[in-house]
Amino acid sequence: MVHVIPERIVSNAADSIARSKRSQQKRLLVDAADILDRRGVEAQTIAAAGSPLREILQAADNVAADLIVVGRRQRQRPSLTGSLTAALVRSAKRDLLLVSYDGCDTRLEPLARRR
Repeated sequence: MVHVIPERIVSNAADSIARSKRSQQKRLLVDAADILDRRGVEAQTIAAAGSPLREILQAADNVAADLIVVGRRQRQRPSLTGSLTAALVRSAKRDLLLVSYDGCDTRLEPLARRR
């Protein structure tokens, strides 16, 4: 499981903001791993900062992933052009599974909103 803080947030942030983002990232990954563990899914967590596309693809390579699973929010006007999803579809050399947030367990949503 990879969570990436986009480089524009880290590079433009004061140290205290960057530390806050890292703290939120750590909590999000711990909470997500706990939920998966309770469901019998073993997850390795990776906290990264930089280009989401580059970091996700690098993490997949580093762990020799068979599959990249990406959560995707439904938007009022769906757009694949210019999105991380579109970039992953074009760039991933591994199978890619897109999972819509609609109808999914949203127990992590309050933590994600604190970003």
